[in-house]
This record gives sequence, structure tokens and C-alpha cells, in this order.
Amino acid sequence: MDTITVSEQLFLYRFGSARIPAEHLRRKKAPVSLVVATGLSDTSEMTIGAAKHLAAHRDGDVYVLTTRLLNEDLERVDVQTLLNPGTEATIYVLSNDESNLPLPPRTISYLFQLNLRNVCSINHRNEISPYRRPAVGKLQVLFVSAGSIYPLSLGSHQRMFNSIQGLIEAGCDVTVLYQQQRREREIGAAAALSLIATETRAFKSQWGKLRGKTGRRRAVYNTLTKWLKVSNPNKMTFAEKCQKRSSFWLYRELKQLGETGSFDAVWVNYAWMMGKVDGGIRRLFHTVICDTHDVQFYRNDVARPLLDRVVLNEQYDKDVEIAQLKKADIVLAISDRDAKLLKDTLPEKRVIALVPSFDQHQKPVRPRDIYKPLAFGFIGTRMDANVKALEYVIRHWWPELHRYSPESRLFVAGSVCEEPSVQAASWLYDEIELLGFVDNLSAFYDKIDALLSPVLVRGGLNFKNVEAAMAGKHVITNSDGAEVLAPVPVRALTNAQDVIGFLTEIEMNPQLDLYLRMEVQRAAANRFSNSAEFESIISAIASKRETNRA
Repeated sequence: MDTITVSEQLFLYRFGSARIPAEHLRRKKAPVSLVVATGLSDTSEMTIGAAKHLAAHRDGDVYVLTTRLLNEDLERVDVQTLLNPGTEATIYVLSNDESNLPLPPRTISYLFQLNLRNVCSINHRNEISPYRRPAVGKLQVLFVSAGSIYPLSLGSHQRMFNSIQGLIEAGCDVTVLYQQQRREREIGAAAALSLIATETRAFKSQWGKLRGKTGRRRAVYNTLTKWLKVSNPNKMTFAEKCQKRSSFWLYRELKQLGETGSFDAVWVNYAWMMGKVDGGIRRLFHTVICDTHDVQFYRNDVARPLLDRVVLNEQYDKDVEIAQLKKADIVLAISDRDAKLLKDTLPEKRVIALVPSFDQHQKPVRPRDIYKPLAFGFIGTRMDANVKALEYVIRHWWPELHRYSPESRLFVAGSVCEEPSVQAASWLYDEIELLGFVDNLSAFYDKIDALLSPVLVRGGLNFKNVEAAMAGKHVITNSDGAEVLAPVPVRALTNAQDVIGFLTEIEMNPQLDLYLRMEVQRAAANRFSNSAEFESIISAIASKRETNRA
């Protein structure tokens, strides 16, 4: 699982168990009440008073989260304590009548890792009400997402979360429009989004029908795959996704929100969601921004079966994607490589490389214990790119690595462990440990010395590679993986012999081992900092607004 690491400047105190027992609720998860201080304006007396009130009137354990030290007599616990899927947290944000401030970014990053049930406000009179993030920005942005963003279990969720945080820090208030989730997930999503959005709106999911050339191509393809008995037919193309997943309800919400005239810009995630951004919608917003996440026509430009190439026609798919991107005033790329590709394809558009920020993952780089065997890691969800990469590591790299260091272990985390082909490839090796879902990403990186992460399916950015670099670990990848990280000095390793050569080099020279990890972390910290890019985006939005009003 991809999450955000907790900042060391947060302090968590356990106030004690509430008087009402939790057992009567018959819930699978243990309920927790968490009082959250918003800033320096909150006094210790107010914080402790709120905790005492909740202990008397709420169920489960009561905790206090703050950015400063409180009374030494209180029981201080590790901030990782609540990062447990077995807990279910209700957040109570302290509300000061005189100065009601939004929560600081590092606090929000921590809360987004919890299993949230609800978010409330509590004032000095211990009156409880639904929490609403204060509106303090100079610009208003409508942020459109295909999912709920919470929980941060996917790289795409983390990117959207980081984008909203960047907009907030750049002086924007954000309204989030997202696709409805299942009931059990909707509760947590609504609670989490209230921490970062001044308002949240959800649109119904709806699978549209394929029309025109796109529908005819799929009909012919389906007929031929049945006749030829193709065992693994092509998944949904970009053109199909653009028609089927762009809901009518999304269009209706965009129209209603745009007609209010409240928004300076609309930020659409994924090019295929631009399917509902027609000329009428574009006129309702001063600036239209599309965050590509991945350039699909580049990602899909790999060896494909003849039937796919002839019937579904990748050039047709590429033309549809480019047509959607041309609707935007600003196109965002996730890496320098994608940005160059988009600038060449869309010379008339403003293309900005908006790399994610990974500051929250940075840790001090420490010397490795040279008397212990190297520990390797792999982490990822059960998506095709991760499955292919892990199978490649197990079948092509691990046999040689095991002969090189028989006592070394490979720890695999994330839902990729559930893939049958991965389980089949790894069962011969006792040294490969499938951890499954991990509650704490920071603890996973503490466990390993190097991440084995070749890139076999080209995409925008491999988040785990940057996370490992920021955590001070070696990133062992191939040329595609190294290219995306450039200018971070990660060495491209082609085969198992190259990997062993690199490991021999660093094991024989502990000073070099430490130096390389520090250099990679320093370069990653410099490259994956996006404050300047957000300033450029905000400047463009403000300029377009003034031009349209003139």
C-alpha cells in the first residue's frame, strides 16, 4: 500500500478509555476518538478539556494529536499507534471562535492514513458540529476526480492528494467533485475529503454506451476474438473509456457548479474524463487544466497482438486522446519525459511537468550494518505493470541474487501478493516473503536495504522508486526506470549480472554505499519539489481570470 509517512513533529497522547464501553456497538473495528489541535491558537487547557468531555460522553479510547508538546503528565504514545486497520477514528477538530484556521498540511497527511469514520468540530463549550474546512484562499478551483482519493492506497490517489495540498499551499480553496463509492467506502471518503476541501460533491457512476467508430471497432473485435478463441482479449481502450466512464451525472454536476460562476479553474484528472468537457462546459470556467497522470498512447506503445493493432487501431486511440487534451488550457505531465512528449505533440498548449512531492518520505540516511545480509523489497498493488515487474524479478533476478547471497530475503508487500502467478513464481523460494497489505509504509522501508523495481510497462512515474530513494534505500531498476527518475543518479541495470556487479561494489565499500544513497536522496529531494510549478499554475489561472473579466 502507498501511503504518506508521519512527520516527526506530530505528538500523540492517549487520554484514556471512555466511560461508555465499545462492545455494545457490535462493530468489527475498535472506535477511537481523536482530538486534533489546529495550531498555536489552541491552548492546552482547551485541548485537554475537549478530551475530558469526549471521555465522558463517547465510546472507545480518546487520543489527542497536536503539533506541540503538552503536559508531561499525559501519556505520550508513538504516532504510529493509530495507523492500524483495526481502529476506526472519529476526528474532533478544535474550533476557536475567534480564529478558525485550517489544519496544517502535515496533520492532514497523518489523518489521511487513518481509518476514518467521521470528522467533527468541537469548540471551547464542547459543542459538536459537522466539520467544514474554512475558506481562506484567493482563488477557487474545482477538482474533478474519478475516485474518492481516500484511502491513499494507489499512486493515483496519492498524486491527487498531493495536488490538492499543493493548490491549498499556493493560495486556493478547493471543491472536490468525485465519483460515488460503495456505502462503506463513501463514509470514510466524505470524512477525509472534508479535511482538504471547502466543499465536496459526488456524481453517480454510469457506464455509457459505445458509439460511432469506437463502438463498431469493439463489436468487430469481440466477434473475431470469439471466432479465433483469443484467451486474453484487449481491455478497454482509451477511446472506449472516454465514452463509457465519463458519466452523464458528471456532466450535470460540472454544468451546475460552473453556472454558479464561483470557480476560477477546473482541474480534471485523467484525459479520458475530459470526454464531458465540451465547449459549453469550457465557457463556464476561466481555465481548464488536465492532469494526464499517464500519457496513454505512450504507455500502450508496446508490442501488441496483430488483432489489437488492426481492429482497435492504436493510432485512432491516440488521435482521440490528443483531441481530449486539446480541450485544456494547461496540460500537466507527471514526469519530464512525459512533458517533452506532450510538448512535441501539443506545441500550441502550455505543458507543465508537475512532479509529485515526496518530502514526507524523507529519512536520515544511515550506514548499513555490513555484517548482515542485504534485505530486498518490492511493493505494489495488483495492477498489470506491478505483476509483470515482480514476476520478472522472481524469475530472472532472484535466482542469481540467491546464489550470490543465500541468506538474503525478498520482502513483497501490497495486493500484488494476491496474484496467483506471483504466488506460483515465489513458492519455490523460502527466502521470498509475501507480506500482503502493510499498515505502515515507513516500517516496510525500514525493513529493506534495496528496492528491486524494474519498469516493464512504460508509464508516467513509478512512485515506489521515488519513495525508496527518499527513504535512503538503493533503487535497483532498469533503463526505463532510471530514465523516468532522471536527473536522479540511479544506475540502469540491465540484467541479473549487472545487479550483482552493483551489489558487490557497494558491499565491498561501505563508504560508497552510504555516499550513493545520500546522493540519490539529495537529488530526489531537489527534483521532486513542485512549489515553483504550482506558483506557475496559479499565476496562469489568475492571469486568465483577469483577461476574461477585462
